[in-house]
Amino acid sequence: MEISASLVVGICCVFLSSLIEVEAYNQNILSLRVIVSENQPYRTAFHFQPLQNWLNGPMYYGGVYHLFYQYNPYGAVFGNRMIWAHSISYDLINWIHLNHAIEPTEPFDINSCWSGSVTILPGNRPVILYTGLDANNYQVQNLATPKNLSDPFLREWVKFSKNPIMTPPNGIKVNEFRDPTTAWKGLDGKWRVIIGSELNNHGMAILYRSEDFVSWTKYQHPLYISEETGMWECPDFYPVSINSTNGVDTSVQNPSVKHVMKASFNSHDYYTLGNYDSQMERFISESDFTGTSLDLRYDYGKFYASKTFFDNVKNRRILWGWVNESDSTEDDIVKGWSGLQSIPRRVWLDKSGKQLLQWPVEEIETLRDSQVSIHGKKLLSGAVFELSGITAAQADVEVFFKVPELEEAEFMDPTGVDPQLFCGKENASGNGRLGPFGLLTLASKDLTEQTAIFFRVFRGPSRYIVLMCSDQSRSSLRKEVDKTTFGAFVDIDPRLEKISLRSLIDHSIVESYGGEGRTCITTRVYPVLASDEGMHLYLFNDGSSSVVISRLDAWSMKRAKINGKESLSFLLVGDGVEVEASHQPYRNLQSLPREQPYRTAYHFQPPKNWMNGPICYKGVYHLFYQYNPYAAVWGNISWGHSISYDLVNWVHLEPAINPSEPFDINGCWSGSTTFLSEEKPAILYTGADLKKRQVQNLAVPKNASDPLLIEWVKSPHNPLLTPIDDNDPDNFRDPTTAWQGPDKVWRVIVGSKIKGRGMAILYRSKDFVNWTRSNKPLHSSTKTGMWECPDFYPVSINSKNGVETSAQDIFTKHVLKASFKDRDHYILGNYTLKTDNFLVDTDFMDTGFDLRYDYGKFYASKTFYDSAKKRRILWGWVTESDSESDDIRKGWSGIQSIPRSIVLSRTGQQLVQWPIKEIEKLRTNKVSFDSKELKGGSIFEVSGITASQADVEVSFDLPNLTEAESIDPSWVDPQLLCSQKEASVKGTLGPFGLLVLASKDLSEQTAVFFRIFKRNDNYAVLMCSDQSRSSLRDGLDKTTYGAFASMDPSDKKISLRSLIDHSVVESFDGEGRTCITARVYPKLAIDKEAYLYVFNNGTISMEISVLWSLALCFLLVGNGVHVEASNHTHRNLQSLPKEQPYRTAYHFQPLKNWMNGPMYYEGVYHLFFQHNPYAPVPRNIAWGHSISYDLVNWVHLEPAISPLEPYDINGCWSGSTTILPSGKPAILYTGVDLNNSQVQNLAMPKNASDPFLREWVKLPHNPLMSPADDIDRSDFRDPTTAWQGPDKVWRVIIGGRINALGMAFLYQSKDFVNWTRSNKPLHSSTKTGMWECPDFYPVRINSQNGINNFAQDKFTKHVLKASFNGQDHYILGNYIPQTDNFSIEYDFMETGFDLRYDYGKFYASKTFYDSAKKRRILWGWVAESDTALDAIIKGWAGIQSFPRSIVLSANGRQLVQWPINEIDKLRANNVSFEGKELKQGSVFEVSGITASQADVEVSFDLPNLSETESIDPNQVDPQQLCSQKGASTNNGTVGPFGLLALASKDLTEQTAVYFRIFNRDGKHVVLMCSDQSRSSLREELEKPIYGAFVNMDPNDRKISLRSLIDHSIIENFGGEGKTCITARVYPKLAIDKEAHLYVFNNGTLNVRISKLNAWSMKRAQLVPYQKEMK
Repeated sequence: MEISASLVVGICCVFLSSLIEVEAYNQNILSLRVIVSENQPYRTAFHFQPLQNWLNGPMYYGGVYHLFYQYNPYGAVFGNRMIWAHSISYDLINWIHLNHAIEPTEPFDINSCWSGSVTILPGNRPVILYTGLDANNYQVQNLATPKNLSDPFLREWVKFSKNPIMTPPNGIKVNEFRDPTTAWKGLDGKWRVIIGSELNNHGMAILYRSEDFVSWTKYQHPLYISEETGMWECPDFYPVSINSTNGVDTSVQNPSVKHVMKASFNSHDYYTLGNYDSQMERFISESDFTGTSLDLRYDYGKFYASKTFFDNVKNRRILWGWVNESDSTEDDIVKGWSGLQSIPRRVWLDKSGKQLLQWPVEEIETLRDSQVSIHGKKLLSGAVFELSGITAAQADVEVFFKVPELEEAEFMDPTGVDPQLFCGKENASGNGRLGPFGLLTLASKDLTEQTAIFFRVFRGPSRYIVLMCSDQSRSSLRKEVDKTTFGAFVDIDPRLEKISLRSLIDHSIVESYGGEGRTCITTRVYPVLASDEGMHLYLFNDGSSSVVISRLDAWSMKRAKINGKESLSFLLVGDGVEVEASHQPYRNLQSLPREQPYRTAYHFQPPKNWMNGPICYKGVYHLFYQYNPYAAVWGNISWGHSISYDLVNWVHLEPAINPSEPFDINGCWSGSTTFLSEEKPAILYTGADLKKRQVQNLAVPKNASDPLLIEWVKSPHNPLLTPIDDNDPDNFRDPTTAWQGPDKVWRVIVGSKIKGRGMAILYRSKDFVNWTRSNKPLHSSTKTGMWECPDFYPVSINSKNGVETSAQDIFTKHVLKASFKDRDHYILGNYTLKTDNFLVDTDFMDTGFDLRYDYGKFYASKTFYDSAKKRRILWGWVTESDSESDDIRKGWSGIQSIPRSIVLSRTGQQLVQWPIKEIEKLRTNKVSFDSKELKGGSIFEVSGITASQADVEVSFDLPNLTEAESIDPSWVDPQLLCSQKEASVKGTLGPFGLLVLASKDLSEQTAVFFRIFKRNDNYAVLMCSDQSRSSLRDGLDKTTYGAFASMDPSDKKISLRSLIDHSVVESFDGEGRTCITARVYPKLAIDKEAYLYVFNNGTISMEISVLWSLALCFLLVGNGVHVEASNHTHRNLQSLPKEQPYRTAYHFQPLKNWMNGPMYYEGVYHLFFQHNPYAPVPRNIAWGHSISYDLVNWVHLEPAISPLEPYDINGCWSGSTTILPSGKPAILYTGVDLNNSQVQNLAMPKNASDPFLREWVKLPHNPLMSPADDIDRSDFRDPTTAWQGPDKVWRVIIGGRINALGMAFLYQSKDFVNWTRSNKPLHSSTKTGMWECPDFYPVRINSQNGINNFAQDKFTKHVLKASFNGQDHYILGNYIPQTDNFSIEYDFMETGFDLRYDYGKFYASKTFYDSAKKRRILWGWVAESDTALDAIIKGWAGIQSFPRSIVLSANGRQLVQWPINEIDKLRANNVSFEGKELKQGSVFEVSGITASQADVEVSFDLPNLSETESIDPNQVDPQQLCSQKGASTNNGTVGPFGLLALASKDLTEQTAVYFRIFNRDGKHVVLMCSDQSRSSLREELEKPIYGAFVNMDPNDRKISLRSLIDHSIIENFGGEGKTCITARVYPKLAIDKEAHLYVFNNGTLNVRISKLNAWSMKRAQLVPYQKEMK
């Protein structure tokens, strides 16, 4: 049995204490001695807890009860190598643990031994059937037998030599074939067993038969299958006696028994009763599973994966269930155990025959100790009294309540009531009439903690209703535990019997039995106050009416003998992993193109690659769609590709994407196209990989200059998105068109279903390659099932125009569409990008009027934004209504709807659709008429057109509406109403409309019509498409569709448009609010034999009026398709039959074969650094390593740390170096482990005497720090340089986030290996989000020197830096090492003047102390502003800023930065001048230097500031101000003035770096801007404008600027380094020698260049690594 990781269990060898004594270390085996702690408040006393986990096969053999269970011997979590543990008992209460029965040792079970069952064969020979997870991770069934039958303990088991004996059959997924039951023997002597599985989301019990218990044959059909459940785990099938409470053997089959079919799904154990027909091998259920609260369950609380066995000594059937934890995995690890077994229960059939009854086995009573009894006590309203005299934490309580005043019961209609939801709403503190009354268990003295088990009694329509609840909402003061409230109805009549309750209370579990065992609820609770002696037990009545305790008996319970020892020894077997050095990945590194206009000359970069730091394209419409090129059935799915210039006429191209790689070998499924830029389309699509998992992949055009985009290349990084633990790999598909926010982060949603909730899983990416799953879905719903083909896009509120997918403003709403239940449903709402919150107007399935695109045959639709015509176009897949064999004969299957423009209605409450205008160019042969009266019962033909291929618009004038017939307001299902009130059923106002694709004699007809009803005080317009008489052929789907049209017929007009195309009819009400598409296959009404009629079957006459001057019918001309010679990929294609009566003429279809979903596309000194050695994308992250003697010229070495170990296999991310007191350097870095958890690791130099530190060794203790339970495993990274306090304890901080609270987690260590998390973070902030790459260091208050990280005195301040929101922010404060208290001056984001290192492109920075020159150096990562595809073309991505010295300003309020002095050695040709006047509008060139590779220092003398322009004091956002007051703005007074860098000769390209002076509240402020808006003629680039205020007083009449210009980067330092802005730009013209440098003044007042110095800069040496280097 497989349980998802979210159901983590694992009593693991009773790690009851964290005290672990290592006895021996021998290669891969550790022998550990565990000292069991007595401090275990939640460990049960009389419930079986193994050394762990799930139940497999219990049995009774040789006078001994045996319990086999899945167990992880390595940890208190579900593991990758589960075994079969084995315990024995003589009384089902006290247990002895034996050695493991079955362990994963053979190829057929090497990856785990999962659930199974025990069967006793003739001759009293027990055998085990179990599921093994083989070497390929297939689930297979295996056989094991006892080695020595004379051993009553059955301590050794032998696996059958011919295992596996059952493997997944064809059609069954290899990961959905598990948990064989106890076998039974039929009257024919054959053995039967069932195995849990599913097929097409239908849960089932696959039946196998065998004559010898070795050779098994799958039966032709399952024993039972359910359409409503999904995968069945741990099925059970057994007989129960009809007339006796005794149990019966599993093989009994006679009229005196019923059979029970149990299946585990949706985290509960459901069962159904019925009869087993052994001859037909069918289980005939009395009621099917529904997967709802209406189903029968063993237990309505925490109870799963249960198993029964027949106890032949006591003639009883015993039920045992697994009860998992409700706290976290981390808690499990701390406790050292996880999961327990319920008390064994006897189970039998109720005398009504309608349900099972359960009761604890009688042996439990042997544990009863001191007793307390109460009789005839009245519980008044509000009464609470304590039941003392017993141990409340460990008790057995039986109580009978009498309800004397039943007539006072509140009324309830139980129809549709979910008792669990009702219990959650009406909890124990809610006052009713009869109840709540019951027990308060595991309660604290003051009742702040309590678990209430109670009843409420209601009066129903025909009987009294008893509700039983288990309310955990106040069970613990701990916030992180699961406190679900459970509930169920109890099938008793309180007039005839007392209401009884029995509760077994055992520290952290309460098992409750209501109504003599008719209803059972088990709960897990973890009180803080109410533990052991602090626990209390109360009875209570919160109802307004009194109840009577007729009888109560309660006992303390003794501790069962389960573990038997105070300490346990066990072995941990480690993984022996041998890693060989491999240089193969380096051999095929991408070579750099010769032309590198953007590659920097003196900024550090690796030699190449990345470092860390449907559609319209070029005038052509592209349609991508799922397509089988080999047959007209679903399979072999490729991405078909066709192009059009008008969305009407199409040319079919070769498939764009075929299944060819491991990540899509089993199919290239739906997806979407996204424009990364105008010239860069990209496809995200679902691939079915080698294991048939659904994964998301990327493809880009091979040649983006090809307007036809004929060839596509799959990304080498595929798959980009894979299903994680909670995600069924079969329910993870169909990525949408991605959208990008102002934060430049891409978002995409993927359709899924998790734990019964349909949802759109949200992913984010900065580069379109590396995607991170959001903590929550964009939206989810419990009412829908799996979401396929989701779509998410904005629509304009006040315009008929469409908007681009990334648009987000107050003038848009967003549409979320999901395809489920064969329909495309949508909801409207408001999307907030900052939080990625989608607030819906009305949720899916919330009302009877669920919004759909189309109420007929229309599914898996897709929209795209047509930028050329500013419209959004919708395209849907229209499936067939005939059979698969028909499809094979036709040679094709599935078509696309006509493209539809889609906008928001005027009311804003729904979408409106209409066929695109291009369809009108196909119109010919017009027929029109108006004002024609349609009397009641009339019908007339529309002749003169080809009725099988037509466009019809008709408008009806309505008569007086007062005579409209009335309908019951409760009739909310329009489809059902259309079926009842179909075209031939006369009404008053309607049915009236069209009869399309009709035969001459009307024996075939498809009616599209309206009916008008009066409902309440309004009129309702029903629109129907009636296919019931569409064809004389049998075997077709002739569903009648219907919807209420959102219109008011009071204006006396109603209109209809129908597009008729041989076998498809698309119908739109007058304004396109309601659309219905039908597929029909007439036998007679084909081609020229098809007719078109208008009809009125209502009793009242009406007129056909004009619509937009006339009612039109047009002949539509079909697709002209030119087919060229096919190549070998098409040689085996099925030829098309000549007769094609159903092939559409103007609807898009492939030439042949099956197709599905469309897609649309247009237009892709030691320095350690994050580095991808394989490609310029952020993936495969290693620690790059380069060295320099002067911080300017660099030698690149081989990577220092590569992802090779389990704790960093998925990436070696950021970290820091620390110099230990020994003088040895140490690296702390973040690794991404096998589970994609972020963990902190340590590496040390292999040879500290090597000055180049070329080799590093990872510590065997790694990981040193892992995310605790309250930390998201993906939000725990980037350790800082550590520092040591006066107490000689090391400190380090790690960036993280808890519940949106960004923070620096503080860890402490005495030895740099064993780290302990502090009780509080060093600092946190609610305004920031996740902190990346934190930094913490001291700065001297009145000195230009730097100091090392250990310095802590009154002459220092401390800097805390955090990277978030794309910027590096910092705060200043005072740090007290004794308390680790950091007292700040201003917090992050507290004012409009948030302190940053750099206000432009600068992130993930790092400082270090240069002890040789007594300075602190700052280095930042400067990301690209072009696209990921540009990076791939260039062959690199991301650079480092130039190293900067960093000190505290003289006023102590901010940091000041300046390029390190070593840069001066690169200076060449100097140009300088002084005293040059810059008049208004002047621009002059600084010539004589290489403008693309320069260092410029300029100082400006300012004019009289009395005339400076004023700004609103509220204008505090300098970036916004720079955008408004740009470089070209001529109406400033003092400014804008500054530099135009990387400018073209004609200034069409320029990057302006400038100042403006303003008067604000009587003070002068200096604004510094970097304007990239005209930096390049390339349109697809990011061209932001950056800005910041410079903290200086301009009244001294001077202001300075220094700019380092280096091809595609400009680093600017204003006001002597008080404000820094870095920009990335990619000019098209201003490249190399064509780049120019200008000084300008656009202000009305003159400014003077006091002094300007500019230098050409030489190229720094960046030398590749050579192995012989010494």
